[in-house]
Amino acid sequence: MNTTIEINTVALVTRGTSGIGSATALAFAPEGAKVVVSGRREKEGNEVAK
Repeated sequence: MNTTIEINTVALVTRGTSGIGSATALAFAPEGAKVVVSGRREKEGNEVAK
């Protein structure tokens, strides 16, 4: 990702258990953001959260 995440940034990702939501959550986390994932599929959500 070609962006800078500021200190104390929180990303709220809706529909984060699959597709672009999952990809977005997985992109923000290594950049230092605290990521909150919301979605309807518990099993897939747990996988994204790892």
